[in-house]
Amino acid sequence: MNKILVIEDDNDINKLIVEILKDKYQVDNAFTAREALLLTKINKYDLILLDLMLPNMSGEDFIRELRKTSDVAIIVVSAKIAVETKIEVLKIGADAFVEKPFDNSELLAQVEASLRRYNKYLDNKNEPSNQLKHNDLELDLENNSLKILDKDVKLTLIEFKLLELFMKNPKKIFTKENLYNSVWNDEYIYAADTVNTHIYNLRSKLKKFGNKDYIETVWGIGYKLK
Repeated sequence: MNKILVIEDDNDINKLIVEILKDKYQVDNAFTAREALLLTKINKYDLILLDLMLPNMSGEDFIRELRKTSDVAIIVVSAKIAVETKIEVLKIGADAFVEKPFDNSELLAQVEASLRRYNKYLDNKNEPSNQLKHNDLELDLENNSLKILDKDVKLTLIEFKLLELFMKNPKKIFTKENLYNSVWNDEYIYAADTVNTHIYNLRSKLKKFGNKDYIETVWGIGYKLK
């Protein structure tokens, strides 16, 4: 059974989310980011649902701290719904964003979709060794790792799946809808900002280690390996 951590300082909302999930998943809850960080050191979670407006340490700072050591899937559940906020949390490592107030069925659907992606990501570790190479990029599908010029590059789950898709189809031009349908395994509705942000993050990391662009924007169409 998948294990989920809910981080929410509002007692009623915290209990509501736990109630929505408890019949299908093993659920722990925390009311502060610092408490949650301690729990992540003790337990192995498959998914984290995170509020942003938390006491002492913000949700954004929690993501930054957790991403130093973990690639666990993170869904932000927040009333801070400005586009800039959504883009920021996706840039620093969140995988998805659900607005408050949320519909219970929508939240559960997003949880199920995120866990499908994360479980598939983990399943790669049980498959035979398989590597993808393109120019300086070496993607190890067995160990979910990337090397550029023999330097290890840490990617989030979404970034890894995007790069895997590009490297398996090095000549193909992907539209944003193609990418969202394939990587997020969901219907493409108002998801352009999500795709753009994760592509930006991936390109920035690759360029930092390889000192060149590896992903090309094909104007008016989408993206491809360069």
